[in-house]
Amino acid sequence: MTALLVVGVLAVLLVAIGIWSPWRLVVAMAILAPWQGLDVDAGLRVTAYRVAVVAFVAVSVMRLAVAGGAPRRREKTGLFFGGLYLYGVVWTLGQIPFLPQMEIAGGEFRSPALRAVSQCVMFLLDLAPVLFLPVLLRSTEELKKLGSAYVASVVVLVCIGWGQMAAWYATGENPLPIGYLNSLLGGQAPVYEGVETIEGTIVRRMNSFGGEPKGLGQSVAFALLLIQIFGSGRPDRRRTSALVWALLAVSLVATASASGVLVWLSGSLLILALQPLWLSHGLSRVQVVTRVVLAIGLATFTLLTSWFEIPAGSAPHLRALSDRVVGRELFEDFDAAVIGFLVHTPWVALFGVGLGNVHLYATSHLADSAWRYAGGTPFVAKSGLLRLLSELGIVGLSLFLVAVAGVVQPLRRGLEEVVRLRGLWLCGALGAWCFLLRGGYLAPQAFMALGACAAAIAVASRLDPDRLPRPRPPRPWSPRRARRDEGARSG
Repeated sequence: MTALLVVGVLAVLLVAIGIWSPWRLVVAMAILAPWQGLDVDAGLRVTAYRVAVVAFVAVSVMRLAVAGGAPRRREKTGLFFGGLYLYGVVWTLGQIPFLPQMEIAGGEFRSPALRAVSQCVMFLLDLAPVLFLPVLLRSTEELKKLGSAYVASVVVLVCIGWGQMAAWYATGENPLPIGYLNSLLGGQAPVYEGVETIEGTIVRRMNSFGGEPKGLGQSVAFALLLIQIFGSGRPDRRRTSALVWALLAVSLVATASASGVLVWLSGSLLILALQPLWLSHGLSRVQVVTRVVLAIGLATFTLLTSWFEIPAGSAPHLRALSDRVVGRELFEDFDAAVIGFLVHTPWVALFGVGLGNVHLYATSHLADSAWRYAGGTPFVAKSGLLRLLSELGIVGLSLFLVAVAGVVQPLRRGLEEVVRLRGLWLCGALGAWCFLLRGGYLAPQAFMALGACAAAIAVASRLDPDRLPRPRPPRPWSPRRARRDEGARSG
């Protein structure tokens, strides 16, 4: 009862904020996205971010109703994802009569039929930023502040985490164990600590209010990538960006999150590969060499960590990261079970089994080590790619990729120069990549980034075409032009 009361009060407060200022509600969503530890499990896990998204959807629907119903054509950019959602809901509800019956722990909401219905709602909440941000936002000045709000929120989160670590080492007790708030509100999920033992040394992993250490680590990794895209824009802010990046990098190590490191590593490689596509002047020889060196260094990160023996007592978090990154299997617990199910029944990969119920089919493929904590419980693939493939099939995965291209490609072709948001399309592409890599862990960040792209296209379409500067396509890179541009800048 306490949990429902708190969730209800928070929802009413956020709806009131949205009615007063929709922009402030969107900022609240960006701020709450990494705070996955603000949650309660009453048979259905609810986070503060999801409550904010529910308020966001309610305010958006009210504004659409006042405006006369359906969004205008210029605001339909985000509806590329509408086809994906419609397919997912129709296919999932159609599977309910054929779902296998199984005893599932966690309450009535996790029974096969009710879980299928609830996952349709959760899927809407995941896609809501892409569907409704074009309706609420009216200027690109609002969009520019979303990334800053997210990074600032992560900084506050890791500062709390460092306070947690200081108290933990000083007293020997974790002041913020995982599930702490959920236990205070009477939730069902257990309370536990993020610790790991390396050669007899206990490694305490930072989690703050970011959920599990891996959840916090992935949120920190996404903030690092945002700084790498946008942080070097204004010269007067480069030093601040560098200091914030360093703080977050050290905090990522403190989480000992291998998945967070891999998100940052692969995202950095993606940025290095795609960033030259939005530079209007091409790359100089020094910039090309720098990117090649960084790419080689990042690609060999895991090999380097395996070559050097890090004493567990002197640097336990680095040793934990080394063991977890180098020694981890390519596909873990849930992902391995889902792959086993798809290999055993490959025809399922065409359409999938419906949202949220792959555990009914993949439980028998769990390894013995995973069965101890996942047997008889609902689970999904950790990888967004595997989750789309197992739940919505090749059809759903194709619809997702087409939808991502629909909101990223117009910006890459020069429209982002019209709205003066350089690099936004790269942020959207990064969000899609992170979702395919880590699924639900980074779904809020991914769909907020894609929603910002859709909103930017909608804002550009509202401007007077006669007053718009004609976007200039980027010139192809050549050594002669690079030397000439470098000479002009140095002269």
